[in-house]
Amino acid sequence: AVALYNVGIAHAQQSYPTYTLRTAGYTLLPPWPAPWWNPFAPNNIVGPDDMPLADFSDSTGQWWPVLAKNWTLIPQNHTLIIYLRHNLYWFNGSAVIPFTAWDVYAWFYIGDKAFGSWEPWLMPQNADKDFIIIDNYTIAIHFDYWSATGYYWLLMSWIPNTPWPVWEKVVEELKTMNATQAWKFGQANISKMVVPYWGLGPYYMQVSGEYIIKKLEPMYFHGVPLLAEWDK
Repeated sequence: AVALYNVGIAHAQQSYPTYTLRTAGYTLLPPWPAPWWNPFAPNNIVGPDDMPLADFSDSTGQWWPVLAKNWTLIPQNHTLIIYLRHNLYWFNGSAVIPFTAWDVYAWFYIGDKAFGSWEPWLMPQNADKDFIIIDNYTIAIHFDYWSATGYYWLLMSWIPNTPWPVWEKVVEELKTMNATQAWKFGQANISKMVVPYWGLGPYYMQVSGEYIIKKLEPMYFHGVPLLAEWDK
């Protein structure tokens, strides 16, 4: 028999403030446009508004779900199954994209196959079989090397600017390559791509002249819940 167990999770009553607007300036260095929003590019500036799948407290051993609502471990099969929150959206100030398991897949798959980001737990040569989309809000990850805490790093990973519509063609291209070809493609092409900005969290970024402005999302955008969903 295969053992299944869930990790204990705590839920915050309210994780984010409900005030209308806060701004913070970040100096934007030339040249522009540049791969600033590319999470696979060196010296990118993604991060200030990104959310992790989950947070972990070293002092208490407590998990806090963020983009994930829950997860299941199957140690015998070296597998982690992540169940994502529904009704979250990428936002860029003027449009939205629904957040799904395909976005998480893009982040982990590209990072693994083209950059070896998750070694030794996940090996680039096995990327095509190690990530499995179960449905739009569920992804299974098979580990090549399993340890009691190795999966922590994936659960605590931020999902930075990888909406599927932006990265689908890159994933399709990588699927035609072996690990050596994928690494070369990552260095020569993926890391230099200029991609549009999309934020996933209660804040989003806007470029204004020589600055990047960090803003609180509106409660709703054309009827789509943004901050209203984070404030639940």
